[in-house]
Amino acid sequence: SSPPSMSDAYSKLKVAQLKAKLKERAQSGAGEKEDLVRRLQLCDAGDKHALPDGRNPTTLKAAEFRKALASRGLPCDLSINTRDELMQSLIDALKTEGGGTSAEAGSSAGGGGGGEDADELATRLALQVLELGEAGNPEGVLSLLGAAITRATPFAAQRKAYLSLARIIHPDKLPKLGQATKAFQHLVRAFEVLTAPEAPPQAAKAAARAHTAISRSNDGCFKTHLFCPRCKSQWGSADSGVMDFDYNFMMQGLKVYCCALCLCDFGCMTAEHRCPLCRKPFEYHPRDYHRQVTCGNARCSGTFGFWLYHVPARVEDDLRQEARKEQERQAKQREAAAA
Repeated sequence: SSPPSMSDAYSKLKVAQLKAKLKERAQSGAGEKEDLVRRLQLCDAGDKHALPDGRNPTTLKAAEFRKALASRGLPCDLSINTRDELMQSLIDALKTEGGGTSAEAGSSAGGGGGGEDADELATRLALQVLELGEAGNPEGVLSLLGAAITRATPFAAQRKAYLSLARIIHPDKLPKLGQATKAFQHLVRAFEVLTAPEAPPQAAKAAARAHTAISRSNDGCFKTHLFCPRCKSQWGSADSGVMDFDYNFMMQGLKVYCCALCLCDFGCMTAEHRCPLCRKPFEYHPRDYHRQVTCGNARCSGTFGFWLYHVPARVEDDLRQEARKEQERQAKQREAAAA
């Protein structure tokens, strides 16, 4: 992004002046003043973090822009995100490719790495993810970019590490690496394992279910749309074979599901969630399931909740017991890997 002094300078300009500057750079002058300021800041950031061919990414036409995003495993649907939002994502990725924070951290992790280009860095990290994932070490997987990530690490830092790695080692960016899909699956699993909510004791489960049955309303609630972190196909579609009440299990982080299109196993922590009001992505955590929330996106101030389907008590008890056993198995695996 632009230095604070330049940002302040743009903010002090009148709308007509901002539009004139944008016209000089062949950029759209549509939107509110804050949109115009942000667009100029993106232009300045694009000057510093150019494409491999030297062009400023803000000069790309629509087709080239979508291709640049898709080749980096980034969202590229202009009907869901604004061009400015997607441009910010692309520039952030270019910062990483150009030796920014993530690349520097990656060079310090695992030793060596000096002089690596983006493909070499991505390949090395993917192979390290594969090795650590197969060893049952999710903390090691998510710590590959330098910052130590554990189950006790704040969720925001955990998520940042996951997203940074996911952008770098997405299979679409590693077409020559035969194990790229497997490495990405290990990354997804590592984040799901490390952030999975603790299964409550049996007595607490019964009390929670009774409380939910009495006090939980579906007023203002939606069955929100979730998408696969690898191929972006929608989860839970009519032809996917999942039951309506699987939405409860998915959103509470109790179960992972297999994508019907690319066969990637994922849960609510790695799925892409989209706001039912503005259709844009938002950050979700299982603790939000019984709350009314806002998505945090610009110009979307509405609140919404998440639909609660009726689940037969026996089905829920069996699933929670299965989730607890899986957590215990993973804990033993982590202990063995650390020994």
